[in-house]
Amino acid sequence: MDSTTAMQNEEEYAVQEPAWTYYERLSLALGCDSGSVGISSDMTLPDWYSGCFVNDKDRLTINVIGDSLQLRQMLEDMLKGDDFDMGIGLYSRNEQRAVTDSLLKAVERDSLRMNMSCESNVDGTVDVTLEASGDSVIEAFRKDVFNENVQGRVVVQFLIDVTGNVDSVKVVKNKDADLDAEAVRIVRSFQKFTVGKFDSISINQWMTLPIMFKKTDYDNRKNTKYYCCPIKLFEAKQN
Repeated sequence: MDSTTAMQNEEEYAVQEPAWTYYERLSLALGCDSGSVGISSDMTLPDWYSGCFVNDKDRLTINVIGDSLQLRQMLEDMLKGDDFDMGIGLYSRNEQRAVTDSLLKAVERDSLRMNMSCESNVDGTVDVTLEASGDSVIEAFRKDVFNENVQGRVVVQFLIDVTGNVDSVKVVKNKDADLDAEAVRIVRSFQKFTVGKFDSISINQWMTLPIMFKKTDYDNRKNTKYYCCPIKLFEAKQN
C-alpha cells in the first residue's frame, strides 16, 4: 500500500509532503505495522487521539482531547519535529469505537430489520445511516438508543454585566436540544462574578465556557452509594 492510498483509506484526505512524513511518524508511534503504515480502527489508540487530516495548507492536523499545550509538546517529541498543526476533537477515537460497537450490538440485540452503517469523522463524531422498512422502526431505534446515550460538549457564551450578574446567555456550539437547555440553565444559575474593570471602571465582559456532559459520569454518580457515619455522643466529664 503506497503512502497516498494509506492516508486516503484512513483519513479520507490526499497526502502531500511534509504531511505524509508526520502521518507516518504518528502511525508508527501509535503502534502500526511498519510494513503497512496507517491508523486503523483495530489499533489500541491513546485516549487523547481523536483523528487527523491534511488541512488546506497541506499540513497534517492532529485533533486531540485534553490539554493541547501539553499534548503539543509531547507530540513534537514523539514526531521529532513541529511542522504539523493541532485541532480540538469532540471525542476520542476510543469513544468513537465504543459508540459504534454499542449501536451494532443494539441492532443485533433487538433483532431489528434495518441496515445501519457508521462512518467515523476526524473530530471524533460518528455519522450513522439507517435504512428500514418504515420510519417508525427508525424512530423507535433513535429514541431507545440515541436519546438514552446522548452526551457531548456544549459551548456557552454569556455576558457578565457591570453589576457582576450573568446576562445574554447563548449556545455557540450546540450538541442536543436537551443538553443545550441544561447548559444554559447551569450558566444562568451562577452566582455573581467579580466585575471586570478597565482603568478602574466597571465594564461588561463576555465569557465562553465549554460544558461537557458524559453519560459515564452520570452512571457513576447514580450507582454510588453513600453511607451515613454514626454520630457518637460524648458526655462531658464533670470535675
